[in-house]
Amino acid sequence: MEETGKLKRKNTVSKHDIIRALKGMIGDIQILTKKVASIEYILSRYLEMTKKDKKLIKYMEKIQKESEKSE
Repeated sequence: MEETGKLKRKNTVSKHDIIRALKGMIGDIQILTKKVASIEYILSRYLEMTKKDKKLIKYMEKIQKESEKSE
């Protein structure tokens, strides 16, 4: 805290500071969402190209059944 004469100045956070920070976080989340969607698209196309998509589906179903049995 700084002293200006006899008055003390407090570090305050304004409503606009909070709004600015939230907008920044929303923008970051939107960028991450786009990147995840892009990776998902590329991975699905790669699996189709290499003809491994059916193998992956079978493997994931097997893993899911095993996890259901262990619970």
